[in-house]
Amino acid sequence: MEKVRLLSYLHVRQLIGCLGITLSLLLWLGNFILCDITKLKPSISHYYYSTMGDVFVGVLFAIALFLYSYKGFDKNDDKITNLAALFVIITALFPTTPENTKATYIGTIHLFSASLFFITLAVYSIFWFTKSSGEKTLRKTYRNKIYRTCGVIMILSIAMIGLFFKLHNDAINSYHPTFWLETIGLCAFGTSWLVKGETILTDKKEE
Repeated sequence: MEKVRLLSYLHVRQLIGCLGITLSLLLWLGNFILCDITKLKPSISHYYYSTMGDVFVGVLFAIALFLYSYKGFDKNDDKITNLAALFVIITALFPTTPENTKATYIGTIHLFSASLFFITLAVYSIFWFTKSSGEKTLRKTYRNKIYRTCGVIMILSIAMIGLFFKLHNDAINSYHPTFWLETIGLCAFGTSWLVKGETILTDKKEE
């Protein structure tokens, strides 16, 4: 029974990681295949207004479900992932402000909830994934470096998005910095969960 539970935890971590890493590619590719549109949206959230809108919302709800069902080592673990699940649900339910439209309170709620989602999981990656219940192995040390690096990348991504949003420079915005920074942040988020799911750098079992 304990082995089955361990495997289920690993699978949940791996699924969360895969969804995070593939989301932006899935949305762009789907929009290209179904509508022959290659141009990027200003942000990942703007795919809500594309033919991939249902997929976008569905993936966010899937991530929320996996985060809510995930059980860590203690109650604090559960509280953090449940909080992240709440933030991602709010992000899905309150869409971002459409292109070429003045900011609305719904778009502001979306922005804050998405930011809190990233920050919460960045903190989780830095401080919770790095915990160890026993003797720290060499590979655990390597994994901790990845967790911290991913967490820092997520925080920096959010900070850079905020900076570009404040600058509101048309020349810079033409390169879709928000989309790329969100993609980098999601890849960091997904990588940390894949590593936690023992996809790579698994401790070697003693013979």
